[in-house]
Amino acid sequence: MFDILGNGIFNVDHELWEFHRKTTLSIMSHAKFQTLLERNMWYTFEKGLQPIFYAFAEQGKTLDLQDVFQRFTFDSITKLLLDHDPRSLSIDLPFLPYEKAFGDALDAVLHRHIMPESCWKLQKWLQIGKEKKLTQAWEALDQFIYPCILQKQEELMNKTIKDEDTFLNLMLAGRDTTSAALTWFFWLLAKNPSVKTKIRDEIQQQLHLKKDENVKFFNKEETQKLIYLHAALCETLRLFPSVS
Repeated sequence: MFDILGNGIFNVDHELWEFHRKTTLSIMSHAKFQTLLERNMWYTFEKGLQPIFYAFAEQGKTLDLQDVFQRFTFDSITKLLLDHDPRSLSIDLPFLPYEKAFGDALDAVLHRHIMPESCWKLQKWLQIGKEKKLTQAWEALDQFIYPCILQKQEELMNKTIKDEDTFLNLMLAGRDTTSAALTWFFWLLAKNPSVKTKIRDEIQQQLHLKKDENVKFFNKEETQKLIYLHAALCETLRLFPSVS
């Protein structure tokens, strides 16, 4: 895992892990971060995710929800952390090497835990199989994240932005866990239409929406009123935990 995530929170222990934990918690608990998160997620939904849903529904096409939700969380977390919109959520669903690099990297890391060490090290030396994909993923991530960081350094009058590993770890955490939960959540809704109806009714009632009115922006305080929706999400995570 060090090949990709370096000394980020997923790879370290003891004092360094405690440092990363405190740093991450201090960021996420800040009031301005919460406001920025709400606005950023809604922007990505309104400008990226929602148009895709409408377009595929009108054309009667099948949509790969897992792929779309991975793009949604990738765009959201990248915009949040690096103030850069990769626009992977376009109607044509473009292939972006750095967006797919996360999946390839995780697949290769999992492969290392299954294969004998001598086998994957040989693959790494020969640059074949999963190890070749891992190398390509590493290069794609470097080519994507370093220019974003350099741009932010210039905007901040050359103040130093340290630890690229932290960005990669947070992007990984924000992309895969959330997208997995959303995918299972909508799969369960498709299997249980009565639950979907109850969630729609609760949103319309608590957010004071008319029956045919589109969902509008709602903040954290309004979200806390959606008790049934919260219960459905918790049940999804109980049945299909994103992290185990």
